[in-house]
Amino acid sequence: DGSSIFVHTTTNGYKLTTASNAITAVSDADYPPLTVRGAVYLNGIFYVMEPDGTIWGSAEDDCTSWNALNFVNAEFAPDGGVCLIKYNQYVMALGTYTTELFWDAGATAPASALEPVDSGVMMIGCAAAGSVAQTESTIIWMAQRKGSGSTFQKGRFIAMMEGQSYKTVSNA
Repeated sequence: DGSSIFVHTTTNGYKLTTASNAITAVSDADYPPLTVRGAVYLNGIFYVMEPDGTIWGSAEDDCTSWNALNFVNAEFAPDGGVCLIKYNQYVMALGTYTTELFWDAGATAPASALEPVDSGVMMIGCAAAGSVAQTESTIIWMAQRKGSGSTFQKGRFIAMMEGQSYKTVSNA
């Protein structure tokens, strides 16, 4: 409604009502107990992500109400969630070694409206949530990828979203 703001720490969510400057803690038992950096508002729903890559959605236009069935998993690889951010009309889940895009498929509550984007998986992740920067239509972050056939990190570089893929904008 434009009169409130949702903010969160890793352990708590809050609604700031701008007209009265009142802060209300999210006390819903279905709100995740631990989240990563970033919150997304897309088509009336607030989204946060847990460190295991589970993306939770709120009730429509109500950041204080969460449902135990309103979730989707960023599960292309079991690499864990690092940061959640909005990119154009997508929810972008940055993991340690993968990035996944989700779109609003319009499913009705209590299920999650989000579904993975076909061909919306990138085999690069995010080295540090604090490295993610966003302008109106651009996201830049310190990316990292595994070596081929390895569990070891191949290298870090600066990536920038371009369409449904990324562009390398630095050397290793």
